[in-house]
Amino acid sequence: MGCSPYSLDSYSHVAVGASHEDHDAMATPVGGAVHLAGEATWSTDPATVNGALLPGDRAAEHVLGRPIDLGELHQPVPGS
Repeated sequence: MGCSPYSLDSYSHVAVGASHEDHDAMATPVGGAVHLAGEATWSTDPATVNGALLPGDRAAEHVLGRPIDLGELHQPVPGS
C-alpha cells in the first residue's frame, strides 16, 4: 500500500506522559481569535473521521456564537 501524499499516513496519538485531556487543551481558543480544529483536538475520537469533523463544528459554533445542526450542512443541490 502506498502512503497518502497529503498526510504521509500520519495521525495523532497519545504520547508517553500525555493524556486525552491534552487533545482538548489544543482546542482552547488562542486570544479568543484563533480556533484550532481537527482530529488531534478531539479527545474521545482522535485519529478518526468523527474526530476530524466534530472539532470543526465545535470551532464554528465558537466563532458564530450559536449551535450548528450538522444536518443543515448536507443540503441537496437544486437540480441534481
